[in-house]
Amino acid sequence: MKDILGPRFGAFAIDYIVVFAVDMAYIRAVGQTTSEGGYQVTGLPALVGPGFWLLWMVVPEWLWGATLGKKILGLRVQKADGSRLGFGGALLRRVCDLFDFWMSFGLVATICHLKSAKGQRVGDMAAGAEVILQKKGDPVGTDNDRAAPGRV
Repeated sequence: MKDILGPRFGAFAIDYIVVFAVDMAYIRAVGQTTSEGGYQVTGLPALVGPGFWLLWMVVPEWLWGATLGKKILGLRVQKADGSRLGFGGALLRRVCDLFDFWMSFGLVATICHLKSAKGQRVGDMAAGAEVILQKKGDPVGTDNDRAAPGRV
């Protein structure tokens, strides 16, 4: 599991570059100009960014076991027993990105990945998940022994 650290960071970069690009384009398109020359979005329109994050990062891991970045780099998220991660687990993994990556510049995720037996970061441990290399001929989310979407 430890040999997938590079692809995991690559998938993270792909996914969050898309999230930030879409969010910045949205803020620029609908935001109000601030006195400092920046843009801000307030009220209900401010929920579009978190909504897009949820649709881009959480829903694909719940439904298919992979975000676009993970799919491109041949990774899959699953529970430790090999079953599909539920919505709550996928959400918990992603909420932990705050600690794993953003507050520590990825240091917490890297240390946890290297020190844990299954190469798990804090979000993986909290959700009882692991990230594995996708097997050839095993499309994401099609194993018969996986829980159906909607089960948490």
